[in-house]
Amino acid sequence: MKRAVARLFSSRITQLLLGLGVGFLCLFLALRGVDWLEVQKTILKAAPLYICLAFGVTVVNIALKILRWQVQLNPDRQKIRLPGIAASFLSAQMLNAVVPIRLGEVQRVYVIGGSGSTHGFVLGTIVAEKSLDMLAYAVLIGILLLWIPLPKWLGGSISALIGITLIQVALLFILVLKRDYFLGLVEKLSQHFSARIREILLKNTHSGFASFDVFRQPLPALKLSLITALIWSAAVLANYWVLMALDIRVPLAASLLVLVAVQAGISFPSLPGKIGVFELTCILALEIFGVSRAIALSYGILLHVVVFIPILVPGLISFLYLQIEGPPPVPH
Repeated sequence: MKRAVARLFSSRITQLLLGLGVGFLCLFLALRGVDWLEVQKTILKAAPLYICLAFGVTVVNIALKILRWQVQLNPDRQKIRLPGIAASFLSAQMLNAVVPIRLGEVQRVYVIGGSGSTHGFVLGTIVAEKSLDMLAYAVLIGILLLWIPLPKWLGGSISALIGITLIQVALLFILVLKRDYFLGLVEKLSQHFSARIREILLKNTHSGFASFDVFRQPLPALKLSLITALIWSAAVLANYWVLMALDIRVPLAASLLVLVAVQAGISFPSLPGKIGVFELTCILALEIFGVSRAIALSYGILLHVVVFIPILVPGLISFLYLQIEGPPPVPH
């Protein structure tokens, strides 16, 4: 047991150090050779109306994610209230943004898993949520491929993410289709554990599979699909409003390319807040459309603020609230 904990701790430390190294390298590359006077002038002349629109659509994006998770958590037999779901989600988003090692999902499982659902059920909803997002991401890449040729530096990351997406979606489909087989397999394996561990394992496994039932119901499945489409559309629109705020005249495809590039970039370990990686991917994406390095960096900085503040502030408040109040109460 001690060796397992030591290995886990060692792997986390390695991941943290790797993330810091990658982050500092990306930050150096993003800031190298930039005309800071031009960056300052570009940011200061940003149109307030478009910045407000970008902030607004980012808030809508976050609200839609909370709504989607509520649909997943609240089938007929579940009664977890929206305030608790929102607080857990917002604090988890904040943790994922601030801490290089992603802890948000663990926090969501712990908080909501203790408020009327099982940890296995909550974990299942998160797995399904990630699968929906990765599938939507793959669709956006397909649209982008039909629209413009992707840069070579993005090709490797895109290929890897598409491969992971296809594997994850296929595994989820198999799990849903062959549920009884996998449940039987887990029940056989559980015979080797103590009665208490066996009870916990079976309870969470059954509830975990039950979290996928929402995809068997036409109306909830349609809701999840529509909400996911709106989430990603809002993200593209936020990118577009920031371009308009800085009067960067590029095709609409640039907004989509920035989204695809940033999502690929932030999937790797980095500095807290994805500083460096975020800005560098914006620079590389906009350079394809002839945008100068200074203006592209200005865009990256402003967009980073637009998408980060609505996560950081409500997330910090939610995190402090959960520390004081504890997990949401189980409704009767």
